[in-house]
Amino acid sequence: MPKQRGEIKVAFDPTDRPGKFSKGVSVLTSASTTAVTLLLEGNVIPREKTTEEIYPFDLGSGVRLTTTFHSFAYVGRGERVSERIGWINTSGRDVDFKLLPKQLSGVAKIVTPKVMKAGERGEIVISYEVDAQSSRYGTLEDVFGVDVNGKEASVIITMNAIAVDKFDRETEDISQPSCELSKKIIKFGDVKQGKTTTDESVYLVNEGESELIIRAVEWNTKALNCSLKAGDKVKAGERVAIKLTLDTSNCNHGVWVDRLKIITNDPSRPMQTIRVTAIVVD
Repeated sequence: MPKQRGEIKVAFDPTDRPGKFSKGVSVLTSASTTAVTLLLEGNVIPREKTTEEIYPFDLGSGVRLTTTFHSFAYVGRGERVSERIGWINTSGRDVDFKLLPKQLSGVAKIVTPKVMKAGERGEIVISYEVDAQSSRYGTLEDVFGVDVNGKEASVIITMNAIAVDKFDRETEDISQPSCELSKKIIKFGDVKQGKTTTDESVYLVNEGESELIIRAVEWNTKALNCSLKAGDKVKAGERVAIKLTLDTSNCNHGVWVDRLKIITNDPSRPMQTIRVTAIVVD
């Protein structure tokens, strides 16, 4: 029989995959027990992004932002952490711009232009700076509304960080404190609304060789209470019980969830969390 020829069509979708690529395709026919491998190589040239893609947040009057939220993770004593939010004024007129404080930590700094020039772009600089002598620990959160040409926009700018001790993270010192928790999840299970229940099976152990200091203890709802307090100290090798109490008179029916945050002077893990759940029933 005469040999026959055919075509193998291979499709590659380059959408959102800029850069070089190399793909192998194996083809097995009835005429052979060995697969033939086709190697596809190429370079996808990224398309130019639109203004709306680069600046997806529309504030009105032609003003757009690259983002409206940033989390800085940790900020230590005497340290400053900064980030930039890009802006663009796509209109043909200058625009007056100002922030409207909604929630303030007292240690946030934001530098914004008072006027955004027509057709120009720039950056808003957001930062946290905690004084070296500050006693502030735990969650820092700031929320700002945005006023554009005298009208409040529908978006808000939010930023947060966790205030901790200043650590030399490149230095390993076995004499430093080390916080270990026996559990990271507490499940109260079914709890009747209006009842109070307690779980004290969570233990905190200082496995380091120096004193562990509790800098802050945080949770989000009124239903939860914790025996561990800011300022508590745990000696090297000491094991302490943490009593968690749930008051369901402050809970709605159904699934209830909170997160307990414990901030310490442990340089390896300055913050640890315990997830607490319950199902509130009649």
